[in-house]
Amino acid sequence: SRLLKPPGTTLGGAGVALHYANLIVVMEKMIKQPQLVGLDARDDLYSMLPASVRSSLRSRLKGVGFTATDGGLATEWKAALGRILRWLLP
Repeated sequence: SRLLKPPGTTLGGAGVALHYANLIVVMEKMIKQPQLVGLDARDDLYSMLPASVRSSLRSRLKGVGFTATDGGLATEWKAALGRILRWLLP
């Protein structure tokens, strides 16, 4: 049936729906409870990103000095992840 086979131009048709669902789950955890997110979760999120996004992120973070307890950085990350989620969610 046509309803069961999504077009190739959609996330489901391209076979990446589960990948992006997992990405959204990790980002939601980071937004809702950032204090519970460890280095492993951060690394998982980073590895889920497309290569072009990882490259862009690396270049933007070069030379940026911050610590893991930087409250301003946490606020910026929360806002950025929120924008990404709004873009990804229907």
